[in-house]
Amino acid sequence: MKHELDVRRYEEVRPLFDELAAYYVSIPALFDGVNPGRIFVDDPTHPQAALIQSVEGYHLAGGPTNAAFIADLNLWLQETYFNDDVTVEGGAFYACVHPDTWAQHMADIFAPRTVFIHPRRHYVCTELAYRDWREHVPSGFSVQRIDDPLLDAPELDIPGHIRSWIRYNWGSRENYRAHGFGFCTLYGDQVVSWSVADCASGSRCEIGIQTRPEYRRRGLAATTAAACVDFALTNGFTEVGWHCDEDNNGSWKTAEKVGFRKERDYAMFFCFFSRAHELAESGMNALKTGQYAQAAAAYAQLLALSDAFPPYIYFDAARAQAATEHPDEATRLLHAAVDRGWTNREVTERCPEFDFLHRTPAWADVLARMQAQP
Repeated sequence: MKHELDVRRYEEVRPLFDELAAYYVSIPALFDGVNPGRIFVDDPTHPQAALIQSVEGYHLAGGPTNAAFIADLNLWLQETYFNDDVTVEGGAFYACVHPDTWAQHMADIFAPRTVFIHPRRHYVCTELAYRDWREHVPSGFSVQRIDDPLLDAPELDIPGHIRSWIRYNWGSRENYRAHGFGFCTLYGDQVVSWSVADCASGSRCEIGIQTRPEYRRRGLAATTAAACVDFALTNGFTEVGWHCDEDNNGSWKTAEKVGFRKERDYAMFFCFFSRAHELAESGMNALKTGQYAQAAAAYAQLLALSDAFPPYIYFDAARAQAATEHPDEATRLLHAAVDRGWTNREVTERCPEFDFLHRTPAWADVLARMQAQP
């Protein structure tokens, strides 16, 4: 069975998470009482397995031998998170595990959802490499600390993400003020890039970075993150952590520019709350790996649920149909994408799956409709 552990007994399960805590600071931060979270155990008297809900996700540790605990986790997911929403933008449940033997039980925990595995990278920085970051702040921009005066300035355009980040990761503005920190880059009165500490424990902390889409590819993420790391390493922290997806080249290249070095690769298990979201991800993953028949099947199941998905869903479904040599269905789906607002003619023309359609009258019609879109 699954039991929530009283906060006064958290230390009893700390040893179960030693390996995960080595690269997830949010775990010791929870035990220290610095960052919020919850702990669920298999046995309230003598816990042998536990699930941590930290500010950076879920973490499973201990022995995966208690069938009742595994069944309870599955029931909890079904009752708390899983839904029948017909959306491709819903939530997902993410978990890191130790030992690796948990992997063979994730299908039981996530059922009836599909288990996905995300390759991830963990970076650490103990010495700032981008020391001259101040010299790279563009003219008209400024870097400031995210503190009470900035957060309370009525004239500033501050993204809601900053306030929700502080609230979720630190629990309150007061706790953030006591233990957290962050920096942002402003252009005029608008915050355009921001880096905030996710969690802290002893001399270790972790940070993240966000930049408004229209201000990306200008070096602002590296500058803002460097300001954050600079502050951390000169204010009692000796190690700053950074997590990112393996395929997020922009994130890990930014980290390496600042001075982070890759500490390890690891796997994160996840599942989507809705079947529709799961099918969309399955289709996209199959497209990326050239498994076009699987992609076509996933998109066909998805589109049977609704005719009101975003245009890129129909475009990607058309790619799968074209690659499996179904030109009529591919053309129909391209028109459906245009009907829903798809206008990216350049991407469409460059897409290799559509090469054999280029010589058909139907192809010219599709491109003409894209060109005519406002």
